[in-house]
Amino acid sequence: MMKVPVISLDATDTDDEDSETKTTCKRNGSVRKVREIQMDCAIGDPSGSPGTTLNTVISRFGRSQSLRRPPTAKTTKKEENGTPGSSRGASPTPSFIDISPIIRTASLRVKNQLAQRLSEPLKKAEHRISKLLMTEPDDEEFQHYSLVHGLKGCNNNDSEDAGSSSDEDDPEYLELLERDSIINRYEKGPDAADVDAWENPDFEVYTNLDRFGFVHKKGEKTDERTDLQKRRIIKELSREKKWLKMIEIWKSGGPSKKMEDRIWKGIPEKLRIVIWPRLLGAERMKHERRDMYAELLLRARLVSKDIKQIDLDINRTYRDHLAFRKRYDVKQKSLLNVLAAYSMYNTEVGYCQGMSQIAALFLMYLDEEDAFWCLHQLMVSPKHTMHGFFVPGFPKLQRFEEHFKKILKKYKPRVFKYLEKQDIPYIYLTKWWFGCFLDRVPFSLALRLWDVFLVEGDSILLAMAYNIMKMHEKSIRKHSMESFMEFIQNEIAQDFGYSDDEVMYSLRETLSKLKSDRQHVPPPPRPEDLSEVPTKALGPILQKPMASIREEIHEIQSRRSRANCRFFNRHVYEEKYKIYLKIYQKQLGVVTTSSDSSDDDSRTTCSTSSSSF
Repeated sequence: MMKVPVISLDATDTDDEDSETKTTCKRNGSVRKVREIQMDCAIGDPSGSPGTTLNTVISRFGRSQSLRRPPTAKTTKKEENGTPGSSRGASPTPSFIDISPIIRTASLRVKNQLAQRLSEPLKKAEHRISKLLMTEPDDEEFQHYSLVHGLKGCNNNDSEDAGSSSDEDDPEYLELLERDSIINRYEKGPDAADVDAWENPDFEVYTNLDRFGFVHKKGEKTDERTDLQKRRIIKELSREKKWLKMIEIWKSGGPSKKMEDRIWKGIPEKLRIVIWPRLLGAERMKHERRDMYAELLLRARLVSKDIKQIDLDINRTYRDHLAFRKRYDVKQKSLLNVLAAYSMYNTEVGYCQGMSQIAALFLMYLDEEDAFWCLHQLMVSPKHTMHGFFVPGFPKLQRFEEHFKKILKKYKPRVFKYLEKQDIPYIYLTKWWFGCFLDRVPFSLALRLWDVFLVEGDSILLAMAYNIMKMHEKSIRKHSMESFMEFIQNEIAQDFGYSDDEVMYSLRETLSKLKSDRQHVPPPPRPEDLSEVPTKALGPILQKPMASIREEIHEIQSRRSRANCRFFNRHVYEEKYKIYLKIYQKQLGVVTTSSDSSDDDSRTTCSTSSSSF
């Protein structure tokens, strides 16, 4: 450790007439000089020049032997009475070094300038003082004082700034910084310099683009290359005229019986932008609650606690689609806005993994506000109540899983016995139902399922799950548990094994059979079960004025600023100074006696042992 000059408070080298005065010193005078030495040595002068270390002080005035006063040296009247023009009186003088030039530099003007400096340089200065004065970071006496006075950040081994721990002590401030950082990246867009290369997938190996906007690798076969799909696309184009006529005569309310039949055949790709919002009633909600989405979004960007998790999920949502392939691009920003706004609207759900895929699907066809209201209607409408799947506890998932087992046991007992024998868990149902089979069947088939899901409701979830087991019964019974999970989650997602029309025809028959047997929906939830619909008011954040929200944010920021400047709070400063002085005297072997250590006017009789460095 760097040696510290001994500040002797003995008076053996002065005249006899002054010895009695200098052996007993006022605490105010000696403490002030020690403090001024510390500040001059550790912080430096106010002009911005580097701090003067103790080695520099010694090299400036010479080694201790050469700086000792001769024993016969007389104390002049000027030295006895203090410097002319100075308010300080005579005080004990170090036995081997003249510290008066150092003391003079720490004038009142210097102290005022030090107090006005920015918080970070001040914390660094405090840290350097600690390193000069502390010998062991685990000093028991210092730890005791630290616990009593609540002081932190004074250990020698702490190489960081003294205020670094304050970040960890204020999670609200950390959350505020993180939220602002994420939103700023989306505001800057995909061409910002701080976007890491790994966040954007390499699309040079992708050359094939299907009609839904997904890119495929070189040589990879797409649906558009099959003759069957080509004929279907041609047929769909011819059906658009019929659909346009139906839309013109479609009045408010649900679709007609004729339209429902045509929906089973598939909604034309270009018309989903019109049909989906009307099927869900999103147009009505948007009209009734005008400007609500904008108000929610404004508040969500300031206070939403789900921004971080939403951002993580956006980075892995449909990155092979043109709309979402580029990090922080327009559609990714829209996806963040929709999910963040809904997390503030339905606070019981907030944000849950799986919602990003649903919102992204809507954004492939709709704008932000329409996608938001479609997501909301999907959560709370009586036909769908997806709220029960995403709310903590997942009550609807458990209820549907139990009913699916009954259906499978009743209609496909061999498959049921096989799954039970292999001890295969039903975890795959979560992936199927949370996204209505998105990413678990080919995308063209998933769109057809979503068309009928919006019309029929959640009965499609049970019917399609059973339909998969029925159509792939032979293949399923050949698999072990490991190969079954691979087949049911990945293989049929790449190639279902049947055309979309064949699957939809089988699904309609299955649903009709379940309806006739009254098995298409499970029994209603019991009173003691968790609620599958919202029980709290929607959009509580809208009741709080923006001015109040901004005041709360300003308070968090102000609290952080006050924490940064806590070293120069008078009370805390004095407490820290007492600790430093006590440890400093202990290092020098100073024996102190005081009638009242808390009284600044008390006199301290100080005598030093012969210490040398």
